[in-house]
Amino acid sequence: MFKELDALMRAIQPVRNNLVHSILFWTNDGKDPSFHLRSKDKELTKAEVFATEDLTTYGLIAVSNLRYAVGPKDHGPDEIPLPLPERPEVPEFLRPSLRWPEKPSMPAAGS
Repeated sequence: MFKELDALMRAIQPVRNNLVHSILFWTNDGKDPSFHLRSKDKELTKAEVFATEDLTTYGLIAVSNLRYAVGPKDHGPDEIPLPLPERPEVPEFLRPSLRWPEKPSMPAAGS
């Protein structure tokens, strides 16, 4: 599970860093904002940012599963995490940076 999460977080970290440290500007038509990171001269469009939503949601569920695997202290013994869904489609601009590991096996419910 950690390898799955590690690969995902490394791929979306540049998106997070770009958004947090960027400036927002509008294209010439004034309709589509872009996020520009001056220090690295990188730019993301609003569409690219929103394209990472499914990956972010997948990451949230993976974190929850990892927390259960480590041994949660604040959950009942009969509680089980959400099953890890199918991997989401990776946006084109992130494909070079995301190399999925072999799919982790999940324990069967009730085992």
